[in-house]
Amino acid sequence: MSRAIKLAAVVITVLSVTACGGSGQASDFSATTLEGEEFSLEEKRGEVVALYFMAAY
Repeated sequence: MSRAIKLAAVVITVLSVTACGGSGQASDFSATTLEGEEFSLEEKRGEVVALYFMAAY
C-alpha cells in the first residue's frame, strides 16, 4: 500500500472518529500480522492507528 493511501486512511479515520463524537480511545486489541509479528494497540498508545479488516468467503 502506498504512503499516500495510508495517510489518506489515517486522515479519514481521524475525521470519522471526531465527527461521530468518539472518544478516540479503543479497547485493547492484539493480532498477528501477515509477517507473523504480534501487534497490540497497547504498544501504540498515544499514536494514531488505522485498522483495516478484510474478510473473504
